[in-house]
Order: sequence, then structure tokens, then C-alpha cells
Amino acid sequence: MNKIGDINKAWEKLATSYDPIEHNEEAWSQLRNRVKESDGISNAIAHMQLVSQEEGDSLAAMGYEFCLDPILWRTGMEAVLQARAMQQILSWVKVLPIHAKLLQLVVVRQTFDQGFDFVAPMLVPHQESNFKFLVIPIAYQELLHFPATALSELFPAQDSGGEWDFLINTESPDISRAQPPRAFRRLVARILTSAASDPNIEGPNPVDVLSLSDGWFQGVSIDKEPGNIEKVFGYSGQDFALAHEIGHCLAPVMSANKSYIQGEVDADFAGYRLFALSWGWRDQVIKACPLGENAKTVLGPIWFFFTASLLFTIRQGLRKRLLEATGSNENFLGVIRDEEHVRFLATRWIKVCKQVDIFIDIVKMFGGNITSEDEERLIRFANLLDRFTNIASDWLINIPNECLVKAIKLI
Repeated sequence: MNKIGDINKAWEKLATSYDPIEHNEEAWSQLRNRVKESDGISNAIAHMQLVSQEEGDSLAAMGYEFCLDPILWRTGMEAVLQARAMQQILSWVKVLPIHAKLLQLVVVRQTFDQGFDFVAPMLVPHQESNFKFLVIPIAYQELLHFPATALSELFPAQDSGGEWDFLINTESPDISRAQPPRAFRRLVARILTSAASDPNIEGPNPVDVLSLSDGWFQGVSIDKEPGNIEKVFGYSGQDFALAHEIGHCLAPVMSANKSYIQGEVDADFAGYRLFALSWGWRDQVIKACPLGENAKTVLGPIWFFFTASLLFTIRQGLRKRLLEATGSNENFLGVIRDEEHVRFLATRWIKVCKQVDIFIDIVKMFGGNITSEDEERLIRFANLLDRFTNIASDWLINIPNECLVKAIKLI
């Protein structure tokens, strides 16, 4: 059997646990239409070929020729994410060829799991075939983008280019009296109604229903065209998430001498080295951000850990508020499937917020330079996000009980 056949066979054994549309032909025809996705897939494959050429035609040497066959990819975004993973893998192996075997057979699978009980990317090995599936739920993009949109709503541009003032101003902006941005309220609505956001279930989108109601959730479905803020933070956070999961290949969690937590810490730093080493090509993609090329690499882990911390904060706050609003001990949010993982990432945010210099030191280890001005901007930004997380708890406290009950009835 060819490699693509092996991949499909291996994924078939895992897919039911990770993708709600895996066996739904109607959903596939709408969400993974190969005709509609063909251009995106072709462009991603062209990018993988370019990456391979730049890294000494190493894609074939690493046994990744199967990535160039369009039949493997179900959506253009899935192929794009594989291309971004390949950028990191091939850049690393070019410098450290001894690690080539550790980084073979990594295959991205983007799933249509829209639930917020399994939102973080995960490396899922298939023991029989040795393929390592890098599973990325579609809901993860929402977790990365909605807080970025909320920032742009909190700090609207006053003039051309002013959207980045919150990052470059030497005085940190005061958000203590800010009202909850629409995008934050939308994220809360998604988390509350996550159990009803199943592509296999017919009926109106529960977030749209809440959006049409009066009160705290009114208007949350109004879409805003993504701007530079969303592009920069969404791109950086997702690429670091890829790097963190690939980092598990370099720092195996199941080592007899490692605890779960130690394995995650090792993956953090192995992943950041992957991320930083392959950074250069991304600088043009997020050029709007007013930081130097090397300083931009630090945005990846900052956004990755911040959004995990925000998710944990919202879920914990909502549990308390739902008890108050309903008087019931029932866990309406359910048990998050990777609760320990998210809890740990939230804990890591506390350290990252206070130790941004750790990542700055890693950049310098690879010969990169970060100016003192950029260091100060990064530290101020991490502190601003920490305040955002804290104020989010206050926003949750002020959600009217009737609005929470209305959301629960949609589940």
C-alpha cells in the first residue's frame, strides 16, 4: 500500500474520536469540497516545494513526498498548516540532521470539531504505523482570533496605522473600566453553546440565536473583516502551536524519567527553538506589526499561552456564574477533554508573562538580535494581556443571570 493509503488507514482508526464529520457525507460535501478547495491545496503544495528547495531539497530525503499529492489534503487550510509544519521541520533538520528520524511522518489533520472541550492542538501518534497526526480543531482558530479582535475593539485606531498604539506607547493603556468587547462576548457565547455547535445537528446556529436576543449577547454575530491585529496574532499563535506539538517529537512526553508536566515544559522550549529557527520567512507575512523581525518570534508563545489562560479563566468563571444563575450543580459546560493540558498552559502563562526574557534569550542563542525598545514593548504587551485576563473575570461576573439561562436552554 502506498503511503497515502497507509495514512488514511491509520487516521481512520483515530478519526472518530477527533472529527465529528468523519462519517457524514453531506457535511463532507459542504465543508471539504475538493473542487472548491483545489486552488488552496495547489498553492500550499507549491509552497512546500519552495520550502524544500530552499532547504536543500530535503523534503524527499525526509520521506515527505506524500505531502505533494493533492489527494491527501481535504481542505486548503489543512495543506497550508502542513506546509507551515514542514517549514519548521526542514529548517531544523538542515541544522541538526541527526534529528531527522525524530521528525518523520508528521501529518496535519484539521478537524471540524467546533467544541470548546477539545480546542488545543494535539500530537496523536498511531503506534502501528508510526505516523504522528498533528490534530488541529477548527475551533482553535476562533480561540486565537476572537481575543485579537477584542483587542482591536478595545484600542481602535485613531488614525492611519494607529491600531498598534497599544503596543508601541510607553504608557500601558488603562482597561480597568472598559466594557466587554463584542468579540469577547462572542467567544463566551461559543464556549457556552459549544455542545450545540455540531455540524451534524440541523438547526440555527446557537450563537446567531443569542446574537438576535436582547441583552449581553446582542450583536455578537456581527462579523468584522480580519485586520492586521488578527492576522499577526492568529498566525503567530497557530504557528507556535504547531511548533509546540512538533516539539513533543524532540522531547518525548512518555520518557520513563519525565512527568507529564516536565514533558510539556520540554515541548515548550523545543518548540520555541523550532519556531525561532524557521522564523525569517514569516516576517513578511506579519510585517504590519511594529517589532523587529526577531522580536516578532516572541509573539508566538505569548499569544499561545495567553489564549489558553483566557480559555481556562472563562470556563472557570462561567462554571461559577452558571451555578449562581441556575441554582443547579449540573456541569453545563461538560468536562473539558484536555482539562489538565489547558490548566497547565494557563499556569505556564503566569511564568511566561513574568519571564518573556527567557524567549528573548533563545532568540539571541540563534544569533538573533532584539533591541531594548522591543524588549520593553514585549514585556508591556505581556502585562497588558495579563490585565485583560483579569478584567475578563469581572466581565463574566456582570453577565445577567437571564442571559446565561437563555444560552443554556440552547444546548
